[in-house]
Amino acid sequence: MRCRDPDYVNWDFSEFKNIPLTETKELQFRGELFNVLNHVNFRLPVSDIESPTFGQIQQDVGPRVIQVVLKFLF
Repeated sequence: MRCRDPDYVNWDFSEFKNIPLTETKELQFRGELFNVLNHVNFRLPVSDIESPTFGQIQQDVGPRVIQVVLKFLF
């Protein structure tokens, strides 16, 4: 009997804007979204045959993460 792994769907998105300050210096504004669609991704089932939770999926990978970055480039 083969154990099937759960499907893994992950879409990431980022967008950035470089704002020149001088010839050699600029400011970068960046927005990043990880797992944009907020799709639940489950980990693999428990594979220890002696475990009472054998074959059960106990955890998910994580929720959507959004971060905003302001970066000074020189």
